[in-house]
Amino acid sequence: VQLSITEGLSKDDLIASVSSLSKAIGENRGSITLVDPTAEQLGLCYAACMKTDRPDGLYTTVVCTRSNEALGLVYSSKASIIAALQCGRGVYYSRSRNGLWRKGDT
Repeated sequence: VQLSITEGLSKDDLIASVSSLSKAIGENRGSITLVDPTAEQLGLCYAACMKTDRPDGLYTTVVCTRSNEALGLVYSSKASIIAALQCGRGVYYSRSRNGLWRKGDT
């Protein structure tokens, strides 16, 4: 499915559309392509396709190398996903700091 994002489309409508399409397509049965999305739109749509059973809404995330070697387990939030897409590096949610943590800053 190819989805063109119009200027008048609200964030909530975009998320609802992608979430609905994701559920309809199901796992390993197709793909959703966004045409020229912003980092925020892409991050929100990516998160809309993920599931979490955590009450705080965080996503359990395994950090891997390019060769798929697992480096560690972290947590991601919608804001951290968007921030990672904007800056091009790992940004995660720190539960101890109650905010975003950028890989390499500390």
